[in-house]
Amino acid sequence: KTEPENMISICENMLDMPDIEAAVRIGDIFAQLVEHHSELRDFQTAHATVERMRKRGIVLTPYLDHALLVTIYSAVGQRVPEADPSGGSAAHGGADGTVE
Repeated sequence: KTEPENMISICENMLDMPDIEAAVRIGDIFAQLVEHHSELRDFQTAHATVERMRKRGIVLTPYLDHALLVTIYSAVGQRVPEADPSGGSAAHGGADGTVE
């Protein structure tokens, strides 16, 4: 937290490393970035990062809290997705982003 720009750079570089999954779960790297951007209230970038996760077929729920997803998607005027591209559950809740 003392050097956020350095953290972002390191995380982004790690995402491009081959075989990074052998050392760390890629979803954890993405989650760190999403949480950082959300703390700064940069929900556009947080949303774009979540969408990058989804494009890679990463199920969101092991990495991101549903309440955070609701906050991010609400801030950009979208509904929380119900399923990720691979068919797994992306977030628990209704189509309107509310928890059922």
